[in-house]
Amino acid sequence: MIWRVTLGVLAFILVVVVGVILYAGGRKFWQGFTGPPAPVAVSSTSVLPPAPAIAAAPAATSLAPSDLSAELADAPAPVESGPCAPAPAYADAAARNAASLTTAAWSVFGRPETGWEVYAPLVAREIGTACAPDQPGFAKALADWRARTGGPSDGVMTADGLKALNILWLRRRPFVAAYAKGACPPGPAPAQLASAAADEGYQTKPNQLRATALTA
Repeated sequence: MIWRVTLGVLAFILVVVVGVILYAGGRKFWQGFTGPPAPVAVSSTSVLPPAPAIAAAPAATSLAPSDLSAELADAPAPVESGPCAPAPAYADAAARNAASLTTAAWSVFGRPETGWEVYAPLVAREIGTACAPDQPGFAKALADWRARTGGPSDGVMTADGLKALNILWLRRRPFVAAYAKGACPPGPAPAQLASAAADEGYQTKPNQLRATALTA
């Protein structure tokens, strides 16, 4: 009888000890998932790096018309109409210009266009000739102009040649000349604008220009 009581007491003690061990181990296990992170000590001498400085935008400046005279003074005067000087050495270039005048598929001005005939009068003024764009005299004048500006001097109009002319024309625009100097000129007053006809714009897009520019 005594040994049965002793076994029961020992079994009870064993159950209690195992329960305590399991309880303690379980708490440590779950604290690994849900327990708060250990606090991080921050030294009182720690200093954060300073924020990078942001440069201020430059203030807009204004330009007087006289400030743009240098950019606008080099625009050539139109050549008076008259006989076109013969230039037989450029007959082949003239033939190629005549072919591309109404057929070239270029996108020099930001959108696809066919031919460059509409720009021929402005090109003739720039290169200093009264010759038609399909004449050898025009090709010779174009060759001379391209030689002065560092391009090929074969007298043939190409997309690159027209692009070089376009860059030159853009630089002469008062707004572009002012912007290159860091200024932002105000737009014209509404009273100074005139509306172009529907067939004068690209795909009948409405356009407003200065009246003097529209009648030029």
